[in-house]
Amino acid sequence: MIKEPPINSDRVEITFCISTTPLYLHFLYEILFSIRDNFPSFVVHLMVLQPNSKDIAYIDATLNTLNLKNRVKLIFEDYKPISYSDLRGYIANRRAYMMFEALKNNTKFICYSDINTIFLSPFRDLYINNKNLEAAIIFDKKHYCIRECKYSLEKAYKLSSLRRYRKGRGPLGTILKGTSLAGLQLYKVSMKLKSYLSDYVDLVDVSNSWFASQEALTILYLKYKNAINFHIIDECNVGMSNFLPSPLIAIYRKKGRTHLYDEYVLHSNPLYSNLDQELLGPSNPLLPLNNRAHFSLLNNRFASKIYCELIRIIFLSFAQLEAIGIKTLISFMLDYGKISFNVKGYAFYLSPFYPSTRGIRNGILFKSISICSLFNINLLAIPHDAESNLSKSQFIYLLSN
Repeated sequence: MIKEPPINSDRVEITFCISTTPLYLHFLYEILFSIRDNFPSFVVHLMVLQPNSKDIAYIDATLNTLNLKNRVKLIFEDYKPISYSDLRGYIANRRAYMMFEALKNNTKFICYSDINTIFLSPFRDLYINNKNLEAAIIFDKKHYCIRECKYSLEKAYKLSSLRRYRKGRGPLGTILKGTSLAGLQLYKVSMKLKSYLSDYVDLVDVSNSWFASQEALTILYLKYKNAINFHIIDECNVGMSNFLPSPLIAIYRKKGRTHLYDEYVLHSNPLYSNLDQELLGPSNPLLPLNNRAHFSLLNNRFASKIYCELIRIIFLSFAQLEAIGIKTLISFMLDYGKISFNVKGYAFYLSPFYPSTRGIRNGILFKSISICSLFNINLLAIPHDAESNLSKSQFIYLLSN
């Protein structure tokens, strides 16, 4: 099902392509907000796999809130994956297909982005202030496989047959798996790009592996590096480091590196000034600091109760983790992880999960608790309003990071 927005016939500056499953829709507001505020001329193609009626209502509400109904083309696909691995691979491979289809637009640039990205104003400077730029990708020049093949695509295929590279052999038959990050790509539209994206589609069509899109991106870089002017984006410049580089062009929430993304979301928006900052204490890195009061679980009057419940939840959760999926486990937590605290306005849970960005936007607070430096579990404070108004399926959106 495709909804075509009325798009101005004038050539747009940039077309964004985003593919996702409903599980990640809680990131939608942030990425669309950042695009709207940093790009004067744009269109967004948003592909969502098997959304239900509530997902579609949430998307519509987000577009209405941001006044982007006429800027976003919605693509709802009915592909039925046979496994979680197949699901991840299919979504990853849609990158190539969506960008190739976007060539039909009257657009100057095409950008694929994973939904868990926040664009900052310097991202636009990549192509506005660099007239020679034709492509920008995240590529690891220092990766040992790149050093071994010496930037030779032919050698990358040959080395994959050697025993010592067996574990690193990608689904496309090279040793280049993991050398690129395909979740953020930028291209200038040209005849060369048409050939490049056509090859991209052909490459990922071979395998529905999540690694295929990454491996294909490096294959394309080695094949076209002398024909297309590439700009290599360092991971640090998209927030994937332990320091803040200059310039920071985007914030990409990846590989468990969540602190910068969530901190930016919270501290950049006045909406969060109403969060109850005292409830779980200022040591929570996601809460704005307004005092130096010390939060210590051992000194808390609920300590004994928390620890009794904590041991139970840890063992029950880990015992079931291998046998069931994440949705069932979160549902299980909502049934058995609740703690009775006499604190007005909140319900408390112990959970192995962090709240998602969408959950934080709905007022969920949390405190991470470490047990003997071996286990981490979270004390969640969920507003009663949210708890009473949401179904379990909606809670899964709020808690599944």
